Amino acid sequence: MTRTLFASDHQTVSPHKWLWPVILAVLLVGSLLWFANRKTSTPNKDVNTVANKASTAASHAANQAPNASSLGPSVNTSIPSGERLNIPENGMESKLLVFIKDPNAPIRKETWFVFDRLNFDTDLANLQVFSQEQLENLAKILRAYPNVHVRIGGHTDNQGGSAANLKFSQDRANSVMAQLVARGVDPWRLEARGYGEDHPVADNPTASAENRSITLQVTRK
Repeated sequence: MTRTLFASDHQTVSPHKWLWPVILAVLLVGSLLWFANRKTSTPNKDVNTVANKASTAASHAANQAPNASSLGPSVNTSIPSGERLNIPENGMESKLLVFIKDPNAPIRKETWFVFDRLNFDTDLANLQVFSQEQLENLAKILRAYPNVHVRIGGHTDNQGGSAANLKFSQDRANSVMAQLVARGVDPWRLEARGYGEDHPVADNPTASAENRSITLQVTRK
């Protein structure tokens, strides 16, 4: 057992023995520094990994975001409920309001309003955060015009099997309908229908993105 030597201890000390505590102290400090660096380096790697993932997610989100410039400036519009909407001048909500307000605009099965600010997670029916504004606007419009009934249509491109595309389009239409119901729109006024690849708006596959869409059709007003 090693004893610490104090001045009161009457022992003879070799001239070289004083070096050992110094060497041990240096080794101890070196070991502590090595462990400290090891512990700090691992979190740094984790932080870098998280940062890289966050950057990738942000880039993906930015790519999924709609091009708002093509929709024109925002306009402040009043609706019968007393609420006011701040909606793009050329956006889907503005076109829908014009149609609903016009008593001479006939209801036709060919008349579809295409959602222009809905985004889903890739290959899923989960709506992204960017979609909330348009869903909220549409819910307000439908609540303000209680006589209006609509059909939510889901569409896909022709990539993959037709049966899978039909189910996929139905799942996405159901997701949009569920969001409207959650915002206070009576479900009996709504219908969700998946059309799969049956109604392309452009040639596949060069315009696949255009064909992967959600549409709205007024069935009663």
